[in-house]
Amino acid sequence: MEKVCKTYGKVWHFWEVDKGYNLPLGIPRVMMALTRDGQLDEGLKKGVEERYGVSFDKERLNRAYMSGPEHGVHPLANGAGKGLKTELRETDCVKPPADSVSPVLRASV
Repeated sequence: MEKVCKTYGKVWHFWEVDKGYNLPLGIPRVMMALTRDGQLDEGLKKGVEERYGVSFDKERLNRAYMSGPEHGVHPLANGAGKGLKTELRETDCVKPPADSVSPVLRASV
């Protein structure tokens, strides 16, 4: 955790396990960690604390000794209201010429 707290907390989710999928289906989504007070709805916070028996305030105290990014947070790092849009589109698959495949692959096909 000491090393992770120095990052901006971005991660790509490839598997929507909360929807019950057995395989990683759907478009990957970039998610971000909460990085400052006020980003989490109080009702959601309370629900998480009750459901999982955790305390955000207690965790904050337990992690108070950890420092954040050594050079501060870049002003564009937490672009609230901005994000990436990943789109799925259909495209034609073109068979490559035989000479573009390595001899090892050609022998096994």
